[in-house]
Amino acid sequence: MRFRWHDISDLTNDFTASWRDLSLAASTPNIYLMPEFVLPAIRHLDLPRDPKFAVVWNTNETKMLALCFVGAPSPNLRFPYSHLRAVKTKHSYQTGILVRNGSEREALDNLLYNLLRKPWQALAFAELREDSLLHQQLQDAALRRGLKWYVEHRYLRASVEIGEGVHWTKYVSRSRLASLRKARARLEKLGCVQSRILFDNEVTDSTLKSFLRVESLGWKANSSLRATGEEHAFFIELIEACRSSGTLFFCELLLDGKVIASTSNFHVNGLGFAFKVGMDPKYAKYSPGYLVEIGFLEAIDSGAVPFREIESGAQPGSYIEKLWPGRAIMVSGYFVSGGLPSAYSALPRVYSMLKRWAKRFRAYWMRG
Repeated sequence: MRFRWHDISDLTNDFTASWRDLSLAASTPNIYLMPEFVLPAIRHLDLPRDPKFAVVWNTNETKMLALCFVGAPSPNLRFPYSHLRAVKTKHSYQTGILVRNGSEREALDNLLYNLLRKPWQALAFAELREDSLLHQQLQDAALRRGLKWYVEHRYLRASVEIGEGVHWTKYVSRSRLASLRKARARLEKLGCVQSRILFDNEVTDSTLKSFLRVESLGWKANSSLRATGEEHAFFIELIEACRSSGTLFFCELLLDGKVIASTSNFHVNGLGFAFKVGMDPKYAKYSPGYLVEIGFLEAIDSGAVPFREIESGAQPGSYIEKLWPGRAIMVSGYFVSGGLPSAYSALPRVYSMLKRWAKRFRAYWMRG
């Protein structure tokens, strides 16, 4: 087993093929760490200065066993010592590590040893799934290596677990269900209403064009995927890569054949990842954002969605919480080396806590 640092300049076809093989064999799949997502992000989005891939290979370096994409920010008020941080782009809703199923113990021990040796004294993750197998494996590896784990922030994210005995309608209030059924009935008076789910090659250029149109309407216009050339190029390249690799699906709500709401999503080895949503504000009174999600949930009921779970990527308070019954536990935190004094170890956590308190006080003060 060998550890290697790789620069972006090392991204040859052979490296990318090994990386893709690892991502499909990972014990905890993560679309945001796959080459389909990361390569377009490198080409088109702002990233930390000089990010690197920390990779554990097998002995003859023919197979990747673990990969972590990290940057090395300068020491600051929050982290006043040398540290590494898992790269998180503005469109990444999870960070983490890809680790090959069956190699977790040795690969993670090797990775943490090399990521938390001088000069680095901490390794930070933003939005890691706390209820994932990877998180438990990381905690076990940290315990073996004498590392400490500090939590900065934790929250619940809407998700859907798919299986027998799980039915979304019992989690939605009767009044809301009745209201959404009435909204669909009113929409049907305008024409033929259809919900559909499209996988991989079923997602055509026309599908993509319709999605980008509705995603750029209304209040999101200035922050939509069409707002800048870089964002648009990133999304197009991402979708094309995921379509080619069979990790893509879209959900649509149509009125007389015209898309009035659409969602873009990914799937990897039985796990789904919701990404972006768009809706035509012209039909806002008919709740198209809710109705397109209802269509997706009904597709789950019919057995048309071959996943065991899908997570929303949403922040607390999102409208999706009113429909999706499950909750994934998301955590941001950091590992520190055993040699770092405890007073310094806790500084990032204290900084985050003070920042949250200041935000609440400011909101309270503004209310008068």
